[in-house]
Amino acid sequence: MLYYSPEQIAARLKKISVQSIYNYLYQNKARYEQFKPYLRRKGKAYRHCKA
Repeated sequence: MLYYSPEQIAARLKKISVQSIYNYLYQNKARYEQFKPYLRRKGKAYRHCKA
C-alpha cells in the first residue's frame, strides 16, 4: 500500500491545504498514530525565517 505525506497530497490535489490534512489527522489519536511514520512534521510547527 502506498502512503503519501500530507505535503505530497496537497501538492497533487491543490484544493486542500496541508494544514487541513494535519488538522484532520490530529482529531483522532489512533488515526494520528497510524500515519505518524509518514508525516514530515511529526507534530512540530513550521519555523519561519526572520529576514
